[in-house]
Amino acid sequence: MTMLTEQEIRTRFITPAISKAGWSFSQIREEYAITKGRIITRGGTYKRDKAKFADYVLFYRPHIPLAIVEAKGNNHSVSDGMQQALDYVERLLIPFVFTSNGDSFTFHNMLFWTRMQKDDVLMKDKQIVMEILSKIENMAQMILTANWCWSGVPVSLQKWYQTI
Repeated sequence: MTMLTEQEIRTRFITPAISKAGWSFSQIREEYAITKGRIITRGGTYKRDKAKFADYVLFYRPHIPLAIVEAKGNNHSVSDGMQQALDYVERLLIPFVFTSNGDSFTFHNMLFWTRMQKDDVLMKDKQIVMEILSKIENMAQMILTANWCWSGVPVSLQKWYQTI
């Protein structure tokens, strides 16, 4: 088997899988900046550490990130990028994570209250991956249009600032 780099995995396998799942190119951001890099000071000088970038961030709408997809070369295991992706998810408050090495995908659901309880499931069937990628967009619609009421007060009795 030929060893493929991370960029080759992204070009040959991940981008086509995301596109086939119904995500438009305006919803997909590659090499998305997570941090600019930690500032390291020594004496009177400083320098920036290496910046962090997610391989893919999938957006439901502009400025509403929904999922991160982290790629690794096929000389890595499929879940090697999971810890890195989970760090990005915590920083951006994104609910879904995928990692892939081109051979298969791993999915992690950060929303424990949803019906999709497939945490860290290894999926070799790319059709299942496309199905989950499609369902994520539907879940975002449900989450964003729900009548949320954090205080337990019925929506009809809330003040105007509680409905924002």
